[in-house]
Amino acid sequence: MTQPLTGNIRLLKTIVIVLGALIVVSLGVVIVTVYKRMSQMTAGDAAPTVAAEPAPVAPGTPFTAPLLDLPAGARLVDSAVGGGRLVLTIALADGRSELWLLDLANGRRLGIVTLVPSAGD
Repeated sequence: MTQPLTGNIRLLKTIVIVLGALIVVSLGVVIVTVYKRMSQMTAGDAAPTVAAEPAPVAPGTPFTAPLLDLPAGARLVDSAVGGGRLVLTIALADGRSELWLLDLANGRRLGIVTLVPSAGD
């Protein structure tokens, strides 16, 4: 009765050893691949950033921003600066809001995003 079990145990031991070796080899491949990709990464391959900050303006350089005409009854609610851009949140008289995107280098308006309340609100 012990004879058939011995053969099965040898087969199971062989399978466990082979699968263990495959796991070790696979883990080695993953580690080597990650290492190679990280060592080959250059500054151009890095994750993109929001935007580069604009070059500083020399002291004493005059800066005149263009006039921005707000619609009648509109008011400035908020502003945010980042990536060489200025975002103004404008509350309109009819309840809608707009986001105005301005370029800080020249004050030019790059675009307007209109926000409207959803029908469920």
